[in-house]
Amino acid sequence: MGKEEIRLLRGPISKITRRYQSPFSGTTFVIGDPPQLVTIGGESLSLSEGEHMAVAVKRGMFSDRGDVVLAYQALGLRGAVRRAGWAWLTFMAIPSVFTMYVCLRVLHRRPSCTEAFIWLAVTVALTLLTAYRWHLITLATKRLEAQGWSI
Repeated sequence: MGKEEIRLLRGPISKITRRYQSPFSGTTFVIGDPPQLVTIGGESLSLSEGEHMAVAVKRGMFSDRGDVVLAYQALGLRGAVRRAGWAWLTFMAIPSVFTMYVCLRVLHRRPSCTEAFIWLAVTVALTLLTAYRWHLITLATKRLEAQGWSI
């Protein structure tokens, strides 16, 4: 896994849809030739029909939202490559670390506490998944930067 599952797409975007009305619920659009549905989650972007972009994507878990954007770049002004969803992952890591700390304190005082052990195992698993996603976003950002695409 890793580099092999990250694909790069570029071209004009169309069919822009914002999920719900929350500014952080994500934006879905079509890009590339052949057209592919992709979603930038956790960010509110002001995109225009026909705007040229480059994106690094991985296969999405939800078929109605298409592939998940890990990094993106607006090509018209040769904008910088930006990470997608980075702030949300960072925000989610903070409670995970705190929960692990609390569970370890409880287990230190009561080593037989099953609930604390279960919470610790779940939190460690979620933290590892978050670290893997950070890794994918970093790889996608580097691959997109290496392309040096512009229009």
